[in-house]
Amino acid sequence: QLAPALGHIESLAYHRDVNSHNILIDAGDASEPIRFGLVDFGLAVDIGKWRGPMGPSSWHLVDIGGDCRYWPMAAWLQFECGWQELSKYPLLAAEYRTRLDLHALGLVALQVFTAMAPAVTSSASSSGGEISGDD
Repeated sequence: QLAPALGHIESLAYHRDVNSHNILIDAGDASEPIRFGLVDFGLAVDIGKWRGPMGPSSWHLVDIGGDCRYWPMAAWLQFECGWQELSKYPLLAAEYRTRLDLHALGLVALQVFTAMAPAVTSSASSSGGEISGDD
């Protein structure tokens, strides 16, 4: 439900802070489907401001934001080295300008899947044996 919503939102603004703390889940009752909502648009930027009056090259005028645990590599390059360095890599610059929210949503999905996965135990611990580094 959130990916299509982000597609619609991105025609107007970029959220820039998509993470598991900003997604609400309404489980309702068993007869209704689970609903998801995106909250906290405090770091959101208007798409016109993000792309700027000079076109897609003025995105560097807006500070980087959001939870760094959800940043793609392009955001880290922007943070560490600045927009001039990021501009040297057109594909990363395009990722930064257009895919921040989608990347973060993918990481949230990965978090959900790993949290839902059953615990994995090693064969040594399940058989009662110990793993020792003393050989």
